[in-house]
Amino acid sequence: MPRQSEKFTPKEELEKLNPTPVETKKPIELTQKQDEHFINLLQQAKEAERKGDLEQAIKLYLQYKEEYQALKEKKEGKKEKTKDKKTEEKEFKDGDLICHYEGEWDGWRSHPQGVVIRKGDEFLLNGKDLLYKGKWDYWESHPQGVVIRKGNEFLLNGKDLLYKGEWDNWKPHPQGLVIQKGDEFLLNGKDLLYKGEWDNWDSHPQGQGVVIQKGNNWFIYTIKK
Repeated sequence: MPRQSEKFTPKEELEKLNPTPVETKKPIELTQKQDEHFINLLQQAKEAERKGDLEQAIKLYLQYKEEYQALKEKKEGKKEKTKDKKTEEKEFKDGDLICHYEGEWDGWRSHPQGVVIRKGDEFLLNGKDLLYKGKWDYWESHPQGVVIRKGNEFLLNGKDLLYKGEWDNWKPHPQGLVIQKGDEFLLNGKDLLYKGEWDNWDSHPQGQGVVIQKGNNWFIYTIKK
């Protein structure tokens, strides 16, 4: 015999809903009009509950939750489609023109989106989008823009601090940068990737850690648990 679906009283239905008021939690940004709409729905639902009209309260709470969830999914979907230009990877074909730039330049590095052009103290993605402008001692291209070194500070796009401290060498990494200090290789100067003998090394381009060369062999090492 098929099992009958459970039935709840209006009061039990209200307890199941457990609505999250917009005025106390905003995981997504709302316009003033949207904010007022959702708060108004909750106020109506609470007023119906206070008056004992539980079915109307349930209806309003469900309307609030469904509309809010739909708006959240819409905003998150839009956000996914409009990824930062600096982090999106383009698929290039053999012989593709990846950058056309007319003007003065002082240096350049390859980038997943094309080329980073340096002109004085400006770092421009494909010579158009400004990644950083300001003082620097050294720089390298990074999947999320550029790593700017100022003394012992390493900053992503000159803003976000990746590491500050002593170092012997360093290379960009999809998750920040690899710092080499003696026989230690640390992700962002914190997480140990490898410690020991080495002849040469490089950061792994897909973010799997560090590649260590010892004689005729190359090994990959990742974060130690």
